[in-house]
Amino acid sequence: MRLIRSATLIGFPEAAREVGLVPEEVLSKSGLDPSCLDDPDTLISLDSFFDALALAAELSGTSDFAIRAAHKRGVPDLGPVTLLMREAETVEEAIGYYSTHIAMHADGFVVQIESQLDNPVIVVQLAGRTQEASIQASQFAAAGVTMTIRWLSGMNFQPEMVSFSHARQKGTEYTRRFFDCPVSYNQILSGIVVRREDWKRSVVTSSPYLRKQALKYLTPVLPSPDNFSTKVGRLIGQMLAEDKCSATIMADYLNIDRRTLNRRLEKEGETFSSVMQKVRVDITLRYITNKDFPLTDLAGMVGFEGLSSFSRWFQTTFGYSATVWRSKPELMKKSNRF
Repeated sequence: MRLIRSATLIGFPEAAREVGLVPEEVLSKSGLDPSCLDDPDTLISLDSFFDALALAAELSGTSDFAIRAAHKRGVPDLGPVTLLMREAETVEEAIGYYSTHIAMHADGFVVQIESQLDNPVIVVQLAGRTQEASIQASQFAAAGVTMTIRWLSGMNFQPEMVSFSHARQKGTEYTRRFFDCPVSYNQILSGIVVRREDWKRSVVTSSPYLRKQALKYLTPVLPSPDNFSTKVGRLIGQMLAEDKCSATIMADYLNIDRRTLNRRLEKEGETFSSVMQKVRVDITLRYITNKDFPLTDLAGMVGFEGLSSFSRWFQTTFGYSATVWRSKPELMKKSNRF
């Protein structure tokens, strides 16, 4: 079971009441004991939390409920990671701690940084037990990162742009007001684009002495950053969409030879092909039930030159044709097998 500290629920009751719900009832129906609201360090099921966000969105008719909950929560309480971020020198350094050590707070949150671009991108990759739970999870994470940067920079930070991999839903006015920037849907990844000047901005709470003390006492208890195969998978997702993905190109991008690439993946029980397969499955499952997203576009997104080759891969991987899978959303429940 994936776990998360119940501090994540701070703000959930207020957001639920504002849309006419009884928060304790929503939590109970999602498999969470309402008493977990009393102690922020209680460990709860991450999937049940995502289910609670999805249920609240459904019952209230507010498709952006997760953003409301994250907004009401304020600055995320990430335990020792929060303390370390507060004493970072820049927003870039602080979000770096956030992305590499978020597992201390939530087993299953994946936050990745792409800083090679002119404006860095903070990618959030979260999956719930249902499509709606996954949508709410991504919205919650994107809003949480935004709130964190606003706290770190001491300003009303506005992303350059926000993107979500899901389709646009009804009632997104709260989303637009919260981010106060262009929001795109049906994108390859969910995340926020940060202006380079905001990325390099000094953390307002940081002081040289406290920063040194934080690194001395907190760094030893923090877990290691993401493994190599996770990084390769993230890059594969980008390269597939650009139609230039191969082990040779990957090795060149990482400035290593193919033998080193293969050896480092093998140490983690992976191969380049196995990581690519996982990435293709993940992207496909995020888009297949969106009937407004053409299968030909999906085929190109996961690196196939035509629909026929994608269809053969889909049948082999999932045991059904893409058309059948798309017409029967209940098949999405099988996604946990892959």
